[in-house]
Amino acid sequence: MGGDICKLCKKEAVLRYSHILPEFFYLPLYDKQHRTVSVQSDQKEKLVQKGIREYLLCQECETRFSRYENYAATLIKKIPTFLKDKSGLFVGSNGVDYEKFKLFQLSMLWRASVSQTKMFANVKLGNNHEERIRRILNDENPGKSSVMDV
Repeated sequence: MGGDICKLCKKEAVLRYSHILPEFFYLPLYDKQHRTVSVQSDQKEKLVQKGIREYLLCQECETRFSRYENYAATLIKKIPTFLKDKSGLFVGSNGVDYEKFKLFQLSMLWRASVSQTKMFANVKLGNNHEERIRRILNDENPGKSSVMDV
């Protein structure tokens, strides 16, 4: 695809075939030939070798999201210990980079919302929330964290 508009930075660019969810989420589903079955209600089963993707982001934005995904993949593999606050209503963990992890989580939610694939058809944040999250991701500014007393 060429001359399209990147959904994140809104610049004209050649779009990459971007994952909606990071590739490492699919790893446990793959067989020895790096395949998994994709099933959609209106289609037959088919073998796929990559997660769900579409032309969405320019290379610069793809690289930006890749940084968050690499951080999250490393973090999730270690699964930090979760701590409850005094009320028992919230959990948290030490040793997590708040900004990187929040941007990672928001990037997945935002990509699912802007995706045109059938798999994410029911993930719709609405224009206001979608645009607000797009700006957060584009500016790489997740806002302040809520510090818990654990």
